[in-house]
Amino acid sequence: MAGAHRGYRVTKRKLKNSVSFTVQVRRADRSGYGETQTFNSRNYPSAKEAEAVAKKWCAETYARVVAGIKSRNSGRVKTSEALDLFIKTIREQQLNERHLHDTKQRLSSLPDYCPDLGHKKASQQIYDWWKNWCACPKKNSQPKSDATKNVGLRDCKTFLRWCYKARAITGLQEAVDVDWIERVRVEKTVKPQFTIQELKLGFTATQTGCDKITRPHPFVIRWALYVFLGLRLREALILRWDDFNNGFVLVRGKGRKQRLVHIQKELEPYLKQHRKQHDYDGYLFPEHVRKCDLSNAVKMFDRFLNHVGIEKKERSTHSIRHCYAGIMTATGEPTAMVQAYMGHSQSDMTQHYAQMAARFRNDVKGWGRGEFNLGVCLLE
Repeated sequence: MAGAHRGYRVTKRKLKNSVSFTVQVRRADRSGYGETQTFNSRNYPSAKEAEAVAKKWCAETYARVVAGIKSRNSGRVKTSEALDLFIKTIREQQLNERHLHDTKQRLSSLPDYCPDLGHKKASQQIYDWWKNWCACPKKNSQPKSDATKNVGLRDCKTFLRWCYKARAITGLQEAVDVDWIERVRVEKTVKPQFTIQELKLGFTATQTGCDKITRPHPFVIRWALYVFLGLRLREALILRWDDFNNGFVLVRGKGRKQRLVHIQKELEPYLKQHRKQHDYDGYLFPEHVRKCDLSNAVKMFDRFLNHVGIEKKERSTHSIRHCYAGIMTATGEPTAMVQAYMGHSQSDMTQHYAQMAARFRNDVKGWGRGEFNLGVCLLE
């Protein structure tokens, strides 16, 4: 589907279970195409709608390219305008809205310290912004922790890399060097985790309906996904039934990354029972649950722990993910496999989580390598 006369090009590619549309926007200031983006029909109700979104993205991006070239003033780039384009771009990538809101809030004061990205002193100005942001964050910003300070620096670098990569849009011809800014050193600590007995206790949760019949608690299926697959909170909510195939599940993780996770045998009866009762247009959970904001999801988890009788002790759904890494390592699963199942880009993170494997070694004696054997069963 040639669209060169409109300033863009769309390439259609048929995959096994979907259709992919790769779009490229023409760079009017030089020959060739740039600003490449891919739209997969799996993320949309139909292939036709995915194609329509791709063409709309092309038209808007090309308009910004032309506007950026015309308004370029000797390499000067207004930080406020570039930041607005950056936020709009990552919103089009369908990233988590909470993450988008936090990123926008963290970088909101950047234009006050660095109004011009093309200025020679832009690097020092950005450093001054970061030091001030670390010392005096806004009232509604993230907590004042060393890890959060590094998050602000990471978001700033991501923004600058995008500005240079999209220089036809932003007009930034030279990369801003901020690599000399050193991150705050954060000591890694092992947070409180759930025990094997507490993990088993979560599967015993029940509730009595209007017909006075006792059934498994609705949250148990999510508890099972966290325990047996090591999923993040949002990863479990957006699962589709088509993602489960041949003993593996396709997980869509952070940064639009995908990975395959081995399905534990003890999880299968919970999936079968849940599928008999629920099928929300191919998803495991209804739309209002999939789009549930983080604070509500955390409150639901806290209520479930209180219902079962488990003390929270600063633990969360992510703590179950840490337990998953520790249990898998304790059963003898290689670190490389655990890293692939967890979706970590670096093995150091996996090894840090695997430090707690010693806590589970006595409990997992006799278990197969990489296999859970909690002895839980589906309540009738």
